[in-house]
Amino acid sequence: MVSNLANFGAFVDLGGADGLVHISQLAWSRVNHPSEVLHVGQEVEVQVLSVDKEKKKIALSIKRAEVDPWTTVEQRYTPGQVVTGTVTKIAPFGAFARIEDGIEGLIHLSELTPGTDPKSILHEGAQLQLRILRIDAERRRLGLSLRQADEVDAIEETTEMPAQEEVETEGAAPQESAPAAVLETPAAPSTPSLESLPAHGEQPSSKRDQAP
Repeated sequence: MVSNLANFGAFVDLGGADGLVHISQLAWSRVNHPSEVLHVGQEVEVQVLSVDKEKKKIALSIKRAEVDPWTTVEQRYTPGQVVTGTVTKIAPFGAFARIEDGIEGLIHLSELTPGTDPKSILHEGAQLQLRILRIDAERRRLGLSLRQADEVDAIEETTEMPAQEEVETEGAAPQESAPAAVLETPAAPSTPSLESLPAHGEQPSSKRDQAP
């Protein structure tokens, strides 16, 4: 439990003995004063760094009891990625910005937006859209750019298949279908009527029987 706060760190009661968490061991992110991250009476998990029995001093660390975010930074971020950063410190050569707890990078003066006054943009607490230039997890360094954050990412050209032309039929006169061929059936020979047939036993007349 946190028993007292000082400018240089925080004292933690271990149950019969007090240990000191130096300000550099409070968190993986930058801390200007212990009151930014702790308060008296707060329960905390610590790791014992060293014990000096002669001087009766115990050195503790809070951040060592947590996972170091730099060990997995390359799994979460890649060069070229645009992120939101919060300015934490101003330096003569640029500014430092935090993109997450424990991960800070440098915005060099050469990576500011051309034609703008750095003082109007860079102040502690300002939130900026930044592009990641490089990541060096081993050296705990991160390069950030403000002027490149607004640049449009290059898009690879893709070849598209030409769309099939549509045949416009609206307004076109409908085509008349060819008339179907009519098959004419030859007329069957007519059957003589009963009146035209000769009576029973009567011989049909011929030219020889006709009177001269």
